[in-house]
Order: sequence, then structure tokens, then C-alpha cells
Amino acid sequence: MTADLEPRLDVVVFGVRDLPTVRDFYTRLGWRHRPKDGMFARFELGATAMVLFPLDTLADVVGVPTAEGRGFSGTATAMQAASPEAIDEALDTVVAAGGTVLAQAADRPWGVRTAYFADPEDNVWELFCLPPRPGAQQ
Repeated sequence: MTADLEPRLDVVVFGVRDLPTVRDFYTRLGWRHRPKDGMFARFELGATAMVLFPLDTLADVVGVPTAEGRGFSGTATAMQAASPEAIDEALDTVVAAGGTVLAQAADRPWGVRTAYFADPEDNVWELFCLPPRPGAQQ
């Protein structure tokens, strides 16, 4: 018997070393969280949620050891900006909240404007703005 998996993204989970610091970063971005006895923080992001979980606990549950060093894991979580200008404004907010801009907003060869930032534990986010569709009202 096989089970079909509906293609959707419900929750993004970040294992973090310092839950209060990372939780406070996202709170300073203006995101509201639902605490659960201080064990983790859940942020509602539209139809998707992001959960911050202590890295050691998450690693134990998953059964994978944690890496000693910090750095790019090869994964970026992305969110669409309303306009190219909104990307620059969002990066200002990220810096004010304690995040790091990794790549300034730029028009990429594949036709999308993107920028990248990291939270205090180097979880990478992409901000993107798609070009207007041909024939779409602007």
C-alpha cells in the first residue's frame, strides 16, 4: 500500500542553538509567535508556519548529530516581496533587527530580483520579486 503525499509546505523547522536570540530576531521583524512553554517558538507565515526548535533536541529527535561549525547548509527559505523596492526596505528591517545581509538586491540572470539575508544563527532567507507577467496590469 502506498500513500500519496500532497505537494505542499506546511511548516519550516529551524534547529537553533540560542532559541531566545533567534526568536527575538524574528519578533523584531514584526512577526508574532506562539510560545509553547518556552520549548519552541511558532511563527505563522500566511499558509505556512516556521518553528524554531532547540538544535540539540531536534537533532536527538531526528537522529542526526549536530555539526560543530556554522555556515551555509545549502538551504534557503524564500519569501516573495510585493515589489523590487520592498526588497530593499525589508533588508533595512533585517539589519535593524540584528540580521545580516548576505547579498544585496540584484536582478539575476534568470529574470528574478533577489536578495539574501541570515538570521543570528545563519539560517538563510531569500527575498525575491518576480518580473511582471507579459500583459499584466502594473
